[in-house]
Amino acid sequence: MVLEKGKTEIISCNFEQPYLIGLSPFPAEIDLRVETIGERGVERLLWRMAHRSIVERIVTAIEPQVISHEGQRINWTEVL
Repeated sequence: MVLEKGKTEIISCNFEQPYLIGLSPFPAEIDLRVETIGERGVERLLWRMAHRSIVERIVTAIEPQVISHEGQRINWTEVL
């Protein structure tokens, strides 16, 4: 994304409504997907409890999503 010199663009993180009231246009947003992170955490915990003998560490990654001013999800790897 290229901005004009001296122009500032606001990007919100995790849809923090109290901070966004009155902004126009509505800022783009980085959605950290905390609900999905919580769901995967519970799934991993239940799996780990059912498979206590497996000692290997399992890493799960949830990629954030960028949401445009218009509410469309953007593939952030294409923006970079």
